Amino acid sequence: MKINERDLLRKEYRAKREQLSEEERRKKSGVIIKKLTSLLVYHEARIILTYIEYGSEVRTSDWVEFALSEGEKRIFCPKVTSDSDNDKGDYRTAEMEFFEITTMKQLTEGYRGISEPESRNSQLFSKEFAEQNRVLMVIPGLVFDPKGGRLGYGGGFYDHYRKRSYLSAITTVALAFDCQIYKEVPFSDNDIKTDMLITETNAYTWGG
Repeated sequence: MKINERDLLRKEYRAKREQLSEEERRKKSGVIIKKLTSLLVYHEARIILTYIEYGSEVRTSDWVEFALSEGEKRIFCPKVTSDSDNDKGDYRTAEMEFFEITTMKQLTEGYRGISEPESRNSQLFSKEFAEQNRVLMVIPGLVFDPKGGRLGYGGGFYDHYRKRSYLSAITTVALAFDCQIYKEVPFSDNDIKTDMLITETNAYTWGG
């Protein structure tokens, strides 16, 4: 497949996901999160790297808020860092980092309106955290297949971030609705497969 066909898949499967009603997304997300939190790798993890839902993505905010209230795991959320301190920001060579939150109030509107941590007073997830703790990364996306293939939004932030050598031992779990599953996602040299994929009806495992 050519790159433009990847973009067509993104458009098609975003539309499929957005056809779900808010109530459907809420219920299906609850089922998906229940499966996630029942995994052994989840219970063993001391640190969770996770997105906060944007638009019609699988909801994570309720679970994150509950996990924070329990206090058993440290939660880090992604932030896309701009190359400018002005209000608009310059994201042409931006990168993604994960920062710790201890309350949902530490999230603010960031890149493309996504809820992100306020980084100035937050702990950055670093190599030392990865080497000294069991870590689980929870990943969003637009299109997935049953063999670990994933299409994100086209920015390459997660694939680029996961190429850091100290993240190689971290288990990655993607969350998606059944309507986001495609037979075989077109793969490029820059793509990295996830270790697991959880939907409301299935849990796929092929690594990690």
